[in-house]
Amino acid sequence: MLTLSNIYQYPVKSMRGNALTHSRLDEMGVAGDRVWLLAEPDGTFITARSFPELLRWQAQIEADGTLHLFAPDGDSRRIAPSALAVGQNVRVWKDRFSAQGGDDETNAWLSHKLARPVRLHYIGGVSQRLLQGQTPLSFADGAPVLLTHTASLDTLNRQLGESFSMNRFRANLVVAGGEAFAEESWQRIRIGSVVLRHYKPCTRCVLTTICPDTLAKHPAQQPLSWLAKNRRALFGVNLLVEQGGTVSVGDSVEVC
Repeated sequence: MLTLSNIYQYPVKSMRGNALTHSRLDEMGVAGDRVWLLAEPDGTFITARSFPELLRWQAQIEADGTLHLFAPDGDSRRIAPSALAVGQNVRVWKDRFSAQGGDDETNAWLSHKLARPVRLHYIGGVSQRLLQGQTPLSFADGAPVLLTHTASLDTLNRQLGESFSMNRFRANLVVAGGEAFAEESWQRIRIGSVVLRHYKPCTRCVLTTICPDTLAKHPAQQPLSWLAKNRRALFGVNLLVEQGGTVSVGDSVEVC
């Protein structure tokens, strides 16, 4: 039997995630996931791949949509989407599109805390970034939902004699039960009223080699090295939302 064991939301791309007991899913994925982004002054996105310090930051989305940022030193700041400028250019990988931008005070605060010039961006109420020309997409790398499987992680850890946590893989939905890596063959799954469709396997990057708690890089570049050798660097699957709704931890997961 397959069950939904974890739900995660990452309000700001590359910052720490929030464990949820339930969440609404729509065509952009888990509500509030990766809808904020830090970028260079020219709009080029910044991630923890090249700036691991972002993994020390926490972000919460409050009931009214306000973003509450928590810096590693304990300082914090609230940013209301209504106060943001519109029509600022952003680039995520090859995608160039328009998004809302943070106010000067917030950008200055973030730049001071991070010791580099940055700008905060919000995807907006209607995303201008489209997947395959039709599906609204957040600041996620390439799909609305990332799903991983506890059985696959267990196998990975046994092979390596390590105890990597699922946090390294920054999934939205984590499924328990069944056979390792079976998730790669699931064409559709149903969780309650939500229907998700396979889009592509998820190719992993160097971020998996960084411990999210200590920021230490694995001396042997694991688990990425093992995945590259044995799994074509794949771990988890990217999904599209065919039918939205609400999911909760403990829900049954049906392959259909």
